[in-house]
Amino acid sequence: MKRILFALFLIAFSAVPALASWSYDSNDGNNIWATDGTWKIKFVKNGATYYIGGWSDGGTTLDLSTVYEDLAAEATPHTVPFSSIGGDCFKNNTVVETVVLPERCTTINANSFYGCTALATIRMPGVTTISGVNAFALCTSLVTVDCPNLTKINNYSAFNGCTSLVELKVSANMTSISTDTFRGCTSFTTLYTNEATKVAGHAQVPPGVTSLGNYNFYQTKIERIDAPGVTSIGGTYAFGSCALLKEAHFPKLSSLSSSSSSGSFAFSGCAVLETVEISSALSGTIGHDSFNGCTSLESIYQSGDEPVAGLVDLPASVTKLDWSSFLDCKAIEHVVAPGVVEIKNNVFKGCTALVTAEFSSDLAVLANNNNYNQAAFYNCPALVHFYPSTIPNLTELRAGMFYNAASLTNAFDFSGCTLTDVSGSSFMNGAKNVPCVRLP
Repeated sequence: MKRILFALFLIAFSAVPALASWSYDSNDGNNIWATDGTWKIKFVKNGATYYIGGWSDGGTTLDLSTVYEDLAAEATPHTVPFSSIGGDCFKNNTVVETVVLPERCTTINANSFYGCTALATIRMPGVTTISGVNAFALCTSLVTVDCPNLTKINNYSAFNGCTSLVELKVSANMTSISTDTFRGCTSFTTLYTNEATKVAGHAQVPPGVTSLGNYNFYQTKIERIDAPGVTSIGGTYAFGSCALLKEAHFPKLSSLSSSSSSGSFAFSGCAVLETVEISSALSGTIGHDSFNGCTSLESIYQSGDEPVAGLVDLPASVTKLDWSSFLDCKAIEHVVAPGVVEIKNNVFKGCTALVTAEFSSDLAVLANNNNYNQAAFYNCPALVHFYPSTIPNLTELRAGMFYNAASLTNAFDFSGCTLTDVSGSSFMNGAKNVPCVRLP
């Protein structure tokens, strides 16, 4: 009889996923680590053996909320005081679909769930910090993440390439969203802090987050972003190619530039973006290619004002418009930028609806990179009025400056300038209604 029972036990046990070993690193405090990237395996702590409980559906659910002393005694859970999931812990696991973490687990480390291509849902009620790189990167089946106490994403590419990810719940006390967090999350629509305020398609960035940067929301499907605490958008492509983004609200935004040599491209390629709210404290430079290809952009307005269709209204503290910053923004009709003294190449090139443009009387640079078809106002056929028309500080008249500005009617006086480059008459080529141009 004993032999029969033993044989039945072996048959039953053979149906269970093969066990591998966990190791406990006594020098690493309360982490748990996998030695081979698999799961549902034994956990050894100080010589005692435990088992992670809760597998189901042939091993697709990983419930780490309870830990058992022995497979034969799963009714009696034992608490193991781990506080984080170790680096590479479940890296490239292709079986697990659902993960439940205990509240005592507060940290996810580098590559913890990297490449878990079957993982669809994870509940992390106690996690406050995603500290390592690529924590959930390339989890291509991941749809929802419930992490109500998450306050920090401290390292890059946390969800990079999670092409099925739709929504993420975080803490209202969140303070950081790192580089590449949602890069390539081409289904991502919703960031929220509680169910009562959740709106599908809206990214609600908690007020404690003060900066956004490289590829944070690149290629996502958000329709609106509200970031009441963000003062700086740096790096490159923070919202680049967000094909459905229509509204962006940054009432405290004071910096929209990048130190990267490759440019800013903050909203580049957001073809349906219509309105952007900024702070009256926005200053310095509008970064390289910030709104390049935003063909529906109608309004940039300062917080406290109402948006006006067709008007870009920049505070006097903005002094420079960098390369291609409004290239092909075909819905802009009026630009008011009273502090701008430097306008670089291609800035308003292809702004075919632009009627009026007003800048500082100290305007000194209208660039074209020595190529007439890269001039700042190249091909603006609707442009009627340009201010200042008397520009004593301008040092160069570049070819193509007002190329094809067939509607331009105000006279220009450059007689007070010390010009180092006057590219013949080509700087007014096509501006056939300009009545008078005075040169030094």
